[in-house]
Amino acid sequence: MTQPVKISVVVVCYNEITNIRECLQSLVCQDYPQSDYEILVIDNDSNDGTKDILAEYALQNNNMTWLVNQTRGIAGSRNRGIEKSKHDLIAFIDADCIAPKSWLKKYADAYERHVQKDPVLAGIGSGNKPPETTTFYKSLGIMLDTFLGSRGSVQGKALKKNTLVKHLPTVNVMYQKKMIQNAGGFDASLGNIGEDQDLSFRLNQRGLDLRYIPDNFVIHKMRSNIVDWCRNMFTYGKGRMILIKKYPSTFSPLFLLPLFLPLLYLTCPFSKHLLSLMIIYTGVVFAQSLYSAVAKKMPVLTFHVFILFLGTHFFYGMGEICGVFKKTRLDG
Repeated sequence: MTQPVKISVVVVCYNEITNIRECLQSLVCQDYPQSDYEILVIDNDSNDGTKDILAEYALQNNNMTWLVNQTRGIAGSRNRGIEKSKHDLIAFIDADCIAPKSWLKKYADAYERHVQKDPVLAGIGSGNKPPETTTFYKSLGIMLDTFLGSRGSVQGKALKKNTLVKHLPTVNVMYQKKMIQNAGGFDASLGNIGEDQDLSFRLNQRGLDLRYIPDNFVIHKMRSNIVDWCRNMFTYGKGRMILIKKYPSTFSPLFLLPLFLPLLYLTCPFSKHLLSLMIIYTGVVFAQSLYSAVAKKMPVLTFHVFILFLGTHFFYGMGEICGVFKKTRLDG
């Protein structure tokens, strides 16, 4: 009988007292032998009581350890997790996520099934979706599960088939340790912006594969209101432009829509042609909102989804504009 593969689960956290307990509870209760996986938490010197919860779980679970990295930043802390991990497979999950009970087992099974056929398999990942606990989260889930809402990304979009992809978000992924080490790990200079997309690009450049598997979603307690969500989209847009500046080949015409949307909003009152374009865009987005809400049997959320579409595109575009002018290490 084949022995279970051994996996290191790495979680990075900072002041996650409202989320970390649920995350850890989902990890210690996996349907997977505790002797075959470790939980390694890298804490960015939290000061809100998070450390007390980490100490509690480490005391109660022999397969969990945690350490403090006083240099804040997701990329650098993930590198620390890679450095300290014991096993050859490393699964990443965010501190505000809840893993299903079969999370590790599904990854282990998928890895064993695919690695024999694909010697250049670097990582396996799946999606994430918000909890359906509030009107906002329900609306966000509807929006993200569309091409207009996620641009086809596996982050939020529920792809239906097992397939190779260009990018796997580190909110829900398992890598072969040696392959991400050989690629240089995460770029710590990026801090908390675009570091996982940067790693995916470098793995692709080395001819390595990233595979998406369906039905292994984690529940992700994303930003819980429209204001915080739009702020996050601004950050994502900025990160996208920084990545394009670093790797021009990552540019796609799809990124032009959010980039020009803020300019369109501001200038359409002065041009009939631009005003017509704005009306067309608004109509398309509303039609998508209505269709998606009805398809999910929640038509009452149409307006909420519509506002989320507008806010997501607008603030992502504003972030892209900011990213154009943001000076990075690469700009000299």
